[in-house]
Amino acid sequence: MNPAWFKRVGWFYLPVFVSDSRDDVFPYFAGSFLLYDWLAERTTKL
Repeated sequence: MNPAWFKRVGWFYLPVFVSDSRDDVFPYFAGSFLLYDWLAERTTKL
């Protein structure tokens, strides 16, 4: 079992998942990001 969940790449930390875990998490992340983007676009003052 790999205890490291993230690896550092420059200034960023990227998750270190096995491919099955990444496939399980991606739909939730993508949906959450799209909802966040939609809300931010609708509620931003220009």
